[in-house]
Amino acid sequence: MKVVFYASDKPREHVLAGALKSGCEAAGDEFELRRTDDYGESDRGDYYLYPGPTPDTDVAVFFGVKGKSRVIMEEHLAMGRATILLDKGITRERGPGGGHTLYTKCFVNGPDPSPYFMRKRRAPDRFNALGIPLAKRRRGTNILFCGSSHKYHEFHRLTDPTTYAARIVEQLRGLTNRPIIYRPKPSWKDAKPIAHSLFSSGSQSLTDALRAAYCVVTHGSGAAFYAICAGVPVISLGPSIALPVAERSLENIDDLYWPEQEERQAWANAVAWTQFTTEELADGFAWRHLRGIISKTVKGQEEEPNEGEGTH
Repeated sequence: MKVVFYASDKPREHVLAGALKSGCEAAGDEFELRRTDDYGESDRGDYYLYPGPTPDTDVAVFFGVKGKSRVIMEEHLAMGRATILLDKGITRERGPGGGHTLYTKCFVNGPDPSPYFMRKRRAPDRFNALGIPLAKRRRGTNILFCGSSHKYHEFHRLTDPTTYAARIVEQLRGLTNRPIIYRPKPSWKDAKPIAHSLFSSGSQSLTDALRAAYCVVTHGSGAAFYAICAGVPVISLGPSIALPVAERSLENIDDLYWPEQEERQAWANAVAWTQFTTEELADGFAWRHLRGIISKTVKGQEEEPNEGEGTH
């Protein structure tokens, strides 16, 4: 199997590429690093070194929901090749050196793992190692709308974040009288207040914001993971990691879906297998896991239930 990693010039992407290279080669697979800027076609129609998927590629890897990530993903999938999206971890502990999160999320064949990641029953030890409790359901008062970045909206072909947020707030206001708090992505500097909602400037931590939350509404913010763990229902409007345990319709704002504890635990256990440390990428542990998913997904097979896998 040949793995092609398309990377920008950012150091963290090259660190991850080097780690994945070691993991792939340890499993006897071929690895090649290419520049993201050499892929695709310019606005003028100028072709680059790799105008599209090359015939020798089995798996295309790229980092983040940005730039050429969407076209790399779509064009390889259209050619029957597998893809792996890498990005900051679902849990955001800082990694050594502060340049990246401790974990890197690794999603196969799409921007979220919901089509496959709960097919196999996982033991709880890997999730337990994160030290994140699964709290009882909370009964807060506020609707917390968690927005995403401009790059995220471009990747998912959504309107700009402010226009999108205004539309969601307007829909919610027509369905409920509950207070609505608009919390844009803290790192997005162009965020603006939205009419008929309270504006969260980012000075309040997500942990504190969730304490008074009746529910979280989001397209795909990582806040959905922490909300479900904190006992707060989620309305997922897009490919959120919380999709299997979330409500999916704003119309149900007053009668939200909430998973049974066993289902929520099974989800949490599975989430822990969608992110890996750099060391786990380098020693082949992560690649063996991802390779198994790719092999079964491409062949249309489902993984058999198995409680036997533990932590690395």
